[in-house]
Amino acid sequence: MSHYLLASGDLLVIAAIILSVAYLSWKQFSK
Repeated sequence: MSHYLLASGDLLVIAAIILSVAYLSWKQFSK
């Protein structure tokens, strides 16, 4: 499936979502 994601170009979208979730989680955790 990873090859399909890379081929379709959705890797940037997935990376953005992961970064957003990680950032929000870190913000809540560091409270």
